[in-house]
Amino acid sequence: MPDQAIDAYVARIDFSKAICLGVFDVEGTLVAFAEAIPYSEGGRLKAEAAFSTDEAWRRKGLAGKLCEALGESTTRAGVDRVVLHCHRRNAPMRGLLRSIDAVTNFDEGDLEAEWDPTT
Repeated sequence: MPDQAIDAYVARIDFSKAICLGVFDVEGTLVAFAEAIPYSEGGRLKAEAAFSTDEAWRRKGLAGKLCEALGESTTRAGVDRVVLHCHRRNAPMRGLLRSIDAVTNFDEGDLEAEWDPTT
């Protein structure tokens, strides 16, 4: 994702509500990030989550570790469903969704998944 797109995305995050987790290298550079934004829907507390890993750090299990920690954090916050979106061709993310038993739905090239972080 280009820097300008990242800046625009980050500018829209309400950090007073967001659950944000990061992984840093030994030099203090952020190399992987996960965030979840809780919201109410139908009397339930859900969260929409996103993950990003620097290209050089991909396929090292960082997203899986962040997902585990995000599950614990969202559960403590009272969230019982986490919603995730990814492109159908994003094989690493699809693998992560399978590993956490997320229920997936396909919609024109995109995939939406719901995950119960309490299990």
